[in-house]
Amino acid sequence: MKRFRYTLFSIMIALAFALCGCGSTADTSFGLSVEKPWNNNGINYEKMVYVYEKINSDGETVATGKYTVEITSSVSGETEIKTSLTVVDLNSGISDSVTSKVVMNSVSLYPKYSEKTVVDKHNDNGYTLVMDYANKTSTMTFSKEETSRDVIVLPEPGQEVYDNEQLFYVVRAADNLGTSGNSGIFTIINGVDTYVYGEVKSYDMIYSVGDPEVVKCVGMGGKYGVNQDENIPARKVTVKINAARTGSGTSLYFAADEFTGGGINVPVRITRAQFSTSSLSVEYNHVYTLSDYSAH
Repeated sequence: MKRFRYTLFSIMIALAFALCGCGSTADTSFGLSVEKPWNNNGINYEKMVYVYEKINSDGETVATGKYTVEITSSVSGETEIKTSLTVVDLNSGISDSVTSKVVMNSVSLYPKYSEKTVVDKHNDNGYTLVMDYANKTSTMTFSKEETSRDVIVLPEPGQEVYDNEQLFYVVRAADNLGTSGNSGIFTIINGVDTYVYGEVKSYDMIYSVGDPEVVKCVGMGGKYGVNQDENIPARKVTVKINAARTGSGTSLYFAADEFTGGGINVPVRITRAQFSTSSLSVEYNHVYTLSDYSAH
């Protein structure tokens, strides 16, 4: 298995979210809610639509897009999360995209299958990554190559080990998000890094619950119990690698109150700072703000 170098366009760095963060060890107990936030009170389908903005250090928006998340729980005990992100660079007009799907056990959330496809027109590159945990195999295929990379054998995920594509939703399902100062640690397997290093790479992740904030979600006024002023009280939860590494974590803003007729801990905003590799200062901020929501 040959190692390879790769370039991820900036939005993929944003989607990697917590994989270049820093953190400190906390004496905590991680656990999942028995009733999952997206599968409660008769709800088994949830859709969230976000407005995406890439903002430079001068406060200028340099790219915009749309991020959609759909979560479906089946009677067979499986939950599927599908995401789609399309980003348009405002200077060049070039559009890039990332789509993903993950299938997991509805109770334990342990992954059975995940897939991600990146279309990177900026660098005339892209890839499809498949992590088939049920069959313990993985593949990675690049758009510029005729053959896929060598298959890497996957282990059983094990207790409190998940796939990178589940990251936000594992945090969302944690059972201790209601109090500031609470935190927890779990492990994720990162498929891209697995192929960078030629062996399965996993990281311990830590999340920390911060103080309450208010998030304005344009387009959400009057929907699912949201006030007409579109201001949603939220809990800020930061997630990052639990190690002393340079970089920033991702901030997830979960609605403090259950959406009327909808889900619990609905993510109303997601933010992450992207640092310059040369100056180590903040180069861009990536912001995803909820603009539409439905559940049934």
